[in-house]
Amino acid sequence: MADAHLLMLDATLAQVREARDSAEHAGLMPLASALRQHAPYLIRQLRSTLPGPLAAQSAAVLDRAARTFTLAPPPEDQAASVLLDQWLEHGARLTEMTRSLDHGLIDRPAPAPAAPPGLPQPPSGPASPSPNSPPLSRHHR
Repeated sequence: MADAHLLMLDATLAQVREARDSAEHAGLMPLASALRQHAPYLIRQLRSTLPGPLAAQSAAVLDRAARTFTLAPPPEDQAASVLLDQWLEHGARLTEMTRSLDHGLIDRPAPAPAAPPGLPQPPSGPASPSPNSPPLSRHHR
């Protein structure tokens, strides 16, 4: 279950980066909603799995992240930029902490950022057939 929340948080943070890089901040409410949906689950998960000596320091980081993800987006663009920066900062910390404590997630890096609008997505599969793949069948007349 943490996998799904982590992947969704990664995807949402990619959208936050795009919003931060653009001059328009019109789509902040859906981003805030997605962050409120996935970040609290990961925060609860981390709180229940933190090792003892790190708990106090990490708990403070998680408290700040929880407060940040509950803030409503402000109407002014300048203040929205500050909030986007906070979302990115605390989101990155949250995903790093989750990956560092869940060894199954360490091998799966965060997804690559989406291609800028207007550019095609890079191919996801190999460019040529594998040497181990069977030859293509040929039909004879």
